[in-house]
Amino acid sequence: MKTNLLQAVFSVRGIGQSTQDEAMTSELLERTGAQTGRLRANKSILKAGLAEWGKQVNRARQWHVANTWQGFGDTRILIPSEIERYKSAMDGHIQNIRYAYQTFISEYDHWKAQDRKALGAAYNDEDYPVRETLPDLFKTELSIYPMPEPNQFLKDAVLGEHGKLLKEEYEQRLKDMTESVRRQILETFLLLIADTAKSLAEDEVIVDSEGRKGPVAKLREYMDRVPALNSDNDPVISAIYSECRKSLDLSTEILRNSKLHRNSAASTAVGIIEKFSGFGQSSRKLAA
Repeated sequence: MKTNLLQAVFSVRGIGQSTQDEAMTSELLERTGAQTGRLRANKSILKAGLAEWGKQVNRARQWHVANTWQGFGDTRILIPSEIERYKSAMDGHIQNIRYAYQTFISEYDHWKAQDRKALGAAYNDEDYPVRETLPDLFKTELSIYPMPEPNQFLKDAVLGEHGKLLKEEYEQRLKDMTESVRRQILETFLLLIADTAKSLAEDEVIVDSEGRKGPVAKLREYMDRVPALNSDNDPVISAIYSECRKSLDLSTEILRNSKLHRNSAASTAVGIIEKFSGFGQSSRKLAA
């Protein structure tokens, strides 16, 4: 079975932000009479200094997960037609992560001094990595590679009947995963249409600023992605896309200024959901 799906692995490593204090742990055990291993004294270190790095890491991970699909193990699935968009965005996130930890390293002595003040007698210089080792302790990696074909690593002639079974199992998993990606794309599309219908019907404020987007703007963004996501030309996704482009691709200005257009678009969105109610969980959820 051939597939055009890709695998994407995003990994980040940094330094720990808590450490166990052996002396304080011993003191607590002695004072309380608790059994060894049941009570520990932990110190929070470098929290403020690594806050920006942590924020950028979380943003990158969230974007990575939101724009890929579950694969084998820790891998995520990427559709080839979206690779340029994905890499461009992830490269930006990775640059932000690197800038954050490089800034932290340049201010390392400052953050240690803050901990020394905040921790008082609990401060211990041995809890902190040597400054010169810091660049090697931060790693950010992004790998994109194709799904392996069964005949690349399973040869019936070599592995016999067992190899044949493994190959069949892998092909079935690949088939199931491909179908799962298709269904998730479909359900996300339907959910965004449902959210748009609700927002327009309830006359909610239409928000489409760069920093914050409402249901209408999110649906419009997703519509722009659908042709790339639907690389296998799934007929159901194509049909929903066609109807949305024809009836729901309205400007923010029109929807803000015309109650008639808002009501019409809301009604159309509900109609699309009802028409395709058998193809995704999101539509059944709306109907309920």
